[in-house]
Amino acid sequence: MKLFAFILLVFAPTFFVLSQQQKQSPTFEEVISLRNAGEVAISPDGELITYSVQTADWIENRFDSEIWMAKSGGAPFQLTNNPKNSSTSPMFSPDGKWLAFLSDRGNKAQIYALRLTGGEAFAITEEEEGVNFFQWHPDGKRLMLLKSEKEAESVKDRKERYGAFEIDDKDHVMSHIWEIDFDPLFPNPSELPCHEKSDSLKVASGCIEIPKSKRLTKGDFTVTSFEISPNGKQVAINHQPDPLIMSSMKSDVSILDLETKELNLLVSNPGGDRFQAWSPDSKQILYVSDVDDTVSNFYKNTKIFRIALEDKKPVQLASKLDENPSNLIWNSKGIYGAFLKKTLRPI
Repeated sequence: MKLFAFILLVFAPTFFVLSQQQKQSPTFEEVISLRNAGEVAISPDGELITYSVQTADWIENRFDSEIWMAKSGGAPFQLTNNPKNSSTSPMFSPDGKWLAFLSDRGNKAQIYALRLTGGEAFAITEEEEGVNFFQWHPDGKRLMLLKSEKEAESVKDRKERYGAFEIDDKDHVMSHIWEIDFDPLFPNPSELPCHEKSDSLKVASGCIEIPKSKRLTKGDFTVTSFEISPNGKQVAINHQPDPLIMSSMKSDVSILDLETKELNLLVSNPGGDRFQAWSPDSKQILYVSDVDDTVSNFYKNTKIFRIALEDKKPVQLASKLDENPSNLIWNSKGIYGAFLKKTLRPI
């Protein structure tokens, strides 16, 4: 007992210091430096997983996001390394042979493709305004992309003369959907020089070029998000009158037929409507809505509906569920999602 008391007496200050250190709150710099993982994508065969990791770059005074990969049973490793900007939004091709992602390497965010058996990533778009979002078509031969319209010439002239500034609720550009072909056998333009006219690889413009994107939507509205149906025949689109924050309360859902290129309004209520998921058979969609509530929609739960493309009759689901839904997924086993309940968010 005396020896035990002596040990306590000698080491008590150390225990006290360690205890105080363990309870110490993290500094601002430590919180900022925490790494965050997100944007998870799983390969079609389930053997690979990619995700983005955000870190704080104190030297460049910015946040940097890069893509990591993990193979089944293996340790994760960093896949991309963009020294000046970020690489985000990883997405596997339907056949699992390619990984596409967004990266700004000095020419705004473009779609890059990386063959998973090896080789360097190369750009498959060269959009002047950059790319905001993209998705592989189920056939693997094309991608749909969302990009902003070009600024009006009057705005460009004003910036050149007076510098950059905005007029509140006036200066904005719409975003629309485009399509671009993907040929895995097409040569990488960055690795090939311009050829003489006699060369069989010569094209009309002078050199080998990246395929040009083709416009799919247009009009006096902005597309905020989209998703291609599992059968690849339609695209569900969330759109609103303009990109302003308050306009999200006027969002609607339309369906784009990829064969006819016709855009048909499917869901349009006084309150905001937002597409969530396709049914596995591509015959229905799932959406959430404020219906006719344009006043208390800030704090009340949104409602869940499914609607068939054929009869266009909405059916409310889980009407007695007193939780706010988001990120809904519809697969062969049912509908899953995150449901906000006070400060908790269960699945």
